[in-house]
Amino acid sequence: MTTGLTIPDPEALEDIFDFEDPEDCQMLKELYEHFLEEGITQVRRLSARMELGQLQEVDEIAHSLKSSFGNVGLGASSEICNGIMVNARAGHASAAREGVLELSSILDDMETGIRNFMRGL
Repeated sequence: MTTGLTIPDPEALEDIFDFEDPEDCQMLKELYEHFLEEGITQVRRLSARMELGQLQEVDEIAHSLKSSFGNVGLGASSEICNGIMVNARAGHASAAREGVLELSSILDDMETGIRNFMRGL
């Protein structure tokens, strides 16, 4: 597992959250719980749309995920989404598919990494 890819990067979150403040930690935990429900579902939706060749939908979902990943300290995963988005917009289905496959392949590790990170808050 890699920080920023499957494990949240605490440095990316320090400007927003105070890890010494119980209220901030609780808010971050709630953000992660929401992300684990919605974000994982969105990645699965992204895969399904890619399989159907629906590049406009792939672009839209990747755009949304790019922001979501960035907001929870998963900058490297956000960059994968950016690549998917750029390739989908350019009509490069094969390159977009590679990004979708990469993202899909790390979902289990990402969930584990986030849950472990949450335990440390």
